[in-house]
Amino acid sequence: MNPETLKKRLSNIRYIDRRTSDNEVNLKTFFEAIVHNSPLEVNRGHMESILTNDLNVKTEELNTKLVSVLCEALVYYMSVWPGWQRNSECRGLELQRKEWLERLRQYLIFKSQFIVKNSAKFEGKKAVCDQGTQTDGEKVLAPYSLVIGGPPTFINNIACNGHNGGLIIVKHPEKAWQPLRLCQFLNWPNVDVQVTLPDISLTRSNVHQVHRFIALKGVKPPYPDTPHIAHITKLSKEKEFQPYSYLYFFHYFHQLNVVLRRLKPNVKEHRLRELSAIFAEFLKDIREVGVYDVTMSPDASVGFNIGKCQYTRTKRLHTIPDTNSNESTSYNEIIVPQVDIALHYFNAVQDCRIYSKTVTFKSLNSLSTTISQRPNKEWDHFVKVVNNSCIIYKCLQCKLRFIGPDAYRSAVGHFRERHKSEQTVTCQKCRAQFEIEVLSKDRWSHKCVSS
Repeated sequence: MNPETLKKRLSNIRYIDRRTSDNEVNLKTFFEAIVHNSPLEVNRGHMESILTNDLNVKTEELNTKLVSVLCEALVYYMSVWPGWQRNSECRGLELQRKEWLERLRQYLIFKSQFIVKNSAKFEGKKAVCDQGTQTDGEKVLAPYSLVIGGPPTFINNIACNGHNGGLIIVKHPEKAWQPLRLCQFLNWPNVDVQVTLPDISLTRSNVHQVHRFIALKGVKPPYPDTPHIAHITKLSKEKEFQPYSYLYFFHYFHQLNVVLRRLKPNVKEHRLRELSAIFAEFLKDIREVGVYDVTMSPDASVGFNIGKCQYTRTKRLHTIPDTNSNESTSYNEIIVPQVDIALHYFNAVQDCRIYSKTVTFKSLNSLSTTISQRPNKEWDHFVKVVNNSCIIYKCLQCKLRFIGPDAYRSAVGHFRERHKSEQTVTCQKCRAQFEIEVLSKDRWSHKCVSS
């Protein structure tokens, strides 16, 4: 949901500062009203009810002034929740809506608890901002969001510098692009790849989540609640899940690689290596996701936190001219590595007619026979598909597609010229530092020893 659409939908929500109420409103009511663009009138009593019943805040133990602050804050944080930007997923199936509603609830619980825990700290402090500032110094996180645009080399190297008590958004010096292996590029941020063959069509997307914010020094970053499985989505509402086991895919990809190698020299070696690497990563994805006894279903998409870690980038800033002041702010990025895999269709049927010590498939056995009888129209068509159109790479950030015999080289060239390399990150748990080239090689995991 873009900011303009969200603004229009929020205009349907009217907040009235009174305690009485003729209707019942809870967090789910508010969530559904935004998602479905429905009008809703809420008041102070509704906000207190949500705080008590949905967010587990014991309002009866708090003073009236603090409860009033919580109600106002609740209205604000409901409107700026980052999840609204993924409205299409919020409007999905019942199970998916429950997951997004729970994410909103956890987000509001975190914000409410922070206000309650720090309320005593703010008592009796000045209510007027220092001259020349735009944000109350009592805030530990900036109470607004910024949308920053620019070329990929800028977005991927954002930093901030202090200047005359304020902040200037600048760019880190670009890091030179390092040559990548196939497996590294397939796990590189914003890289999407789709394979389409007669039996199978799959997509693999690196949709890493990056949370950027500015906070006072010493404030613990608001690490997002990151479940291992971000979502499980049906691509077709009409079809039911039909899961296939990891071993079934393993045997299929093994035979497919063997058959494809028989297309040499008509198919280039690098194209065969690309397909083999994509299949290997897809198998590792199925095993790492591990849902439903390590299976994957056609017409389904699964998003997961690859590597099961979070990473940060932090730059500390001194922004106040007074040299005796210890106050400082920091620019922070929290990176949650996420991969979305989708299986659009899978038609492979095991061939039980042929006795073999290994599992084989009807279509691949037939294709193998066709290759043996080449040249023929079927063989010629299949070679053209493999060479020219079976693999499509995309840059998710620039919305560009790369297709054809040189698709891989073109995609890598785009990232080398337009994106460059990325800055070092730090593990949120063990505080070890890593280059992106290292993490992409190891599927964004490492031997993490929490401190």
